[in-house]
Amino acid sequence: PMDAYAYISLIAPGVYRNKAQFDRLHIGEKDFFGTVISYRNLELIKENMSIDTSRVLIGDVIDDLPKVMYTPIPYTLDTQHYKLYKKLATEQLLILEGEEGGKIDATNSSALFHKLGQIINNWDHFSGDPKKVPAGFHLIDQIMEELEPDGKLIVFATYRMTNAALLEYFKKYNAVGAYGAQSVTQNLKSVDIFIQNPECRLFIGQPSSCGQGLDGLQT
Repeated sequence: PMDAYAYISLIAPGVYRNKAQFDRLHIGEKDFFGTVISYRNLELIKENMSIDTSRVLIGDVIDDLPKVMYTPIPYTLDTQHYKLYKKLATEQLLILEGEEGGKIDATNSSALFHKLGQIINNWDHFSGDPKKVPAGFHLIDQIMEELEPDGKLIVFATYRMTNAALLEYFKKYNAVGAYGAQSVTQNLKSVDIFIQNPECRLFIGQPSSCGQGLDGLQT
């Protein structure tokens, strides 16, 4: 509910004189630390958010959207890489089980998922050998060779470590990227370079930093 003030100020300026009035109307109780724990007059918020707006359900537009086309390309980790993955996974499980008294709950299972996810494309880091190149990188190389001489490729990777590793390894394609370790200005600049510079053939994107539907990269 606290986000509603910003939206309503944008779509219907003047409905609330200021934030203080919004708070008086809609904040119920606060706890000892000043955190809002209840709200009131939510129907009024709903009514005000409907001013000059229309609601469109996904079912109303989905039939008009083009069908997403993609081809999964499975690949297998190097045998040594996979052995390292299993070893680190076992060690991490033992750590979590020790910390939580043998129980793996939703919180630490999510942490385990993300820790193990970083091993897949960062073999050099986790093995301590900078010469180790993960299979996923070789797959990208293969696709880039198929796109020769002028084709471009967008790669989405989740973790900062992976984004940085991809940018370093694929300097040969003048790769640029948009991810959390860079400023917004740098991320936007990377998009422009990828679109406008024919020698920049690879774009590395982190979904939450740039979004799969980033303007200019849809075609």
